[in-house]
Amino acid sequence: MLIVGNWKAYITSTADIAGYVNLFSRAAAYSKNFGAVEVRTSSRIRGADEKKKMTGADVVLCPPFPFLSGVAAHAKPLGIHVGAQDVFWESKGPYTGEITPAMLKSMEVSYVIIGHSERRRNFGETDESVSKKVCAVLAEGLAPIVCVGEWEKPRGPEMERKMYDFVRAQVRTALRLVDAKNLKRVVFAYEPVWAITGSGTGEADTPENAARMIVFIRRIIASHADAKTAHAMRVIYGGSVTSQNCEGFLSHQAIDGVLAGSASTHPKEFAKIISIANAIKK
Repeated sequence: MLIVGNWKAYITSTADIAGYVNLFSRAAAYSKNFGAVEVRTSSRIRGADEKKKMTGADVVLCPPFPFLSGVAAHAKPLGIHVGAQDVFWESKGPYTGEITPAMLKSMEVSYVIIGHSERRRNFGETDESVSKKVCAVLAEGLAPIVCVGEWEKPRGPEMERKMYDFVRAQVRTALRLVDAKNLKRVVFAYEPVWAITGSGTGEADTPENAARMIVFIRRIIASHADAKTAHAMRVIYGGSVTSQNCEGFLSHQAIDGVLAGSASTHPKEFAKIISIANAIKK
């Protein structure tokens, strides 16, 4: 299972990060099902010689670019991966202001969010640029988290048909240039834009609807590669995920995890989502 926290631009200072880490560590220490590895917890929390066994979901935190190194230093001891919120598709060159996959790798980044709807809407990201970014990230040995999803909530059969056509085009273009041997490292995040807090209604989709789309996405992947590869790839849900609604998504057999936005910027809330994920047996 994969739990991703996208901080977007909500956390804006190193002081915010220090406060987050302190509260997050405390929430982790007191949660029975939290984490991914065995770590030694802070002496301020449980005593310097006491260890806590941590098993369960893969967890990724995606802070803004300036905070990647700082977050990595705190996340690594907890067994948490660090992800970036975007990337450029070239490895290096005269591209002022851009962040390349090689730069991210040097900062201990493991995952990269690509094609988030906010990037598409606010910065003109296209399916074609998403495709190039996916290939660049894979070439550097990182894992892309490719966001796909319709803009409007479908009302009626005609809108629903267009919704599936739209997502099909996004998935196919994202994978168009991907070598078969790299497919299993690609993660898809189904994020209906209308459900995202700040972009749409702020009301999550239902687990049943999300699962139907995720099954559909796997069928597209299978047509691009094969059923075995499609089954091995992780497809997660995003869109107003909270600790109050995540269990329904995480419990569904078709859904491999969640991508949380604003909820992940609240340390206790994000720790609770992780704890819920680790308590679920699939």
